[in-house]
Amino acid sequence: MTPAVNNKAAADWAKTVIPALLLALFARTYVAQAYNIPSGSMENTLLIGDHVLVEKISRLMGPPRRGEIVVFKSHIEDKILIKRVIGLPGETIALRAGVVNINGVPLAEPYLHPGDFAAPSGAPRDFGPAKVPEGNVFVMGDHRDNSLDSRMFGPVALALIQGRALAIHWSWRDEGYAVRWNRVGKALD
Repeated sequence: MTPAVNNKAAADWAKTVIPALLLALFARTYVAQAYNIPSGSMENTLLIGDHVLVEKISRLMGPPRRGEIVVFKSHIEDKILIKRVIGLPGETIALRAGVVNINGVPLAEPYLHPGDFAAPSGAPRDFGPAKVPEGNVFVMGDHRDNSLDSRMFGPVALALIQGRALAIHWSWRDEGYAVRWNRVGKALD
């Protein structure tokens, strides 16, 4: 091959690969990203080994809605966390005997499964009342006794939310790395 052919091949390669990389970087930053679930704080909704697809566009359209599962950067440590939005800005949150109350009214939580609030741990069964400041949300894990959440680290600033979990796109069993096919493609409410 002549140097001219090599230069043309390199230029063609660069014209293809560089825009593709830039588009992928843009999409990951502003459109969607995949995250792995490393802990049991969202069981039984999300299991250890689930991989979720998180869309990032809705965060630009306004605050999340109650019940949405969001991914956010922890303001306590350098970690990415995933929890469910329970309280919205301006609301008063209280937890009594495991029941969440919003402005004094019990919250219906159909996503919780029996036993999600059963095992003793360091998570408080009673909390508050606490008012959620403007520009923040109150988040909790679905497995309440196994979740480090707003009861311990306080409300989460909307600016720290990276996106909303849409679906489980892949799932590995914790032991043996077997695929959990029944979870692949499962939409998240």
